[in-house]
Amino acid sequence: MVLHLPHTDHSHWSAKFLRIDFVGAFTLVSAVFLLLFGLDNGSNEGWGQKITYIPLALVPLLFSVFVLVEAKVAKEPFAPGHVIFHPPLLAAYGANFFGVAGQLGVLFFIALFFQAALGLSATSSGLIFIPSTIFGLSGSLGGGLFMRRTGKYYWLTLTGYSVALLGCVPMVLGAGQRSAIITGMGLAVVAFGSSICKKNMFSKLIHSNQIANGDNQLSPRPSSL
Repeated sequence: MVLHLPHTDHSHWSAKFLRIDFVGAFTLVSAVFLLLFGLDNGSNEGWGQKITYIPLALVPLLFSVFVLVEAKVAKEPFAPGHVIFHPPLLAAYGANFFGVAGQLGVLFFIALFFQAALGLSATSSGLIFIPSTIFGLSGSLGGGLFMRRTGKYYWLTLTGYSVALLGCVPMVLGAGQRSAIITGMGLAVVAFGSSICKKNMFSKLIHSNQIANGDNQLSPRPSSL
């Protein structure tokens, strides 16, 4: 039996330090910070304020600089261009972005509904979210087990988004009837479907990223963990 150990890099620590993509990290962090700052300030101070629209106007510029740095400048980019613009990855980025954005919006306003419309305390409102957390964990684990057995995630992802969309129906009806129980049941269904999708998209990103990097020795069945 022969054990093939990976090559050990014995270069000086300063050489390893200089390989870090500081410029790309700085531009990305700056773009995300200005985006969050502008959105938060716009909802609180007003969208016509200079302190709101100037940071938001700089966000596309910084993201463009980040892509340029990763594609042309950085020697060892942490987000290479062939990975960022890989078509299967773009589809997974979009699905995950819009799915998570929609769910976060639901969670934010449902919490306000419980406290402002129904007069529940923050503790009582949080307790209603516990079933949705359990359903979310169940959906993530079940989706992972299904993928490990079948190696497929396309139709499972569509099913998950469909379940999440259908879960909005009882949630909206419960909100209209001012019923915390019905709204909580719908929220649990939404969490179950969206957790399946997020798990699938995470596995899809790993799978497509390894293909984009030329790793052909990839197992067709992603792990459930």
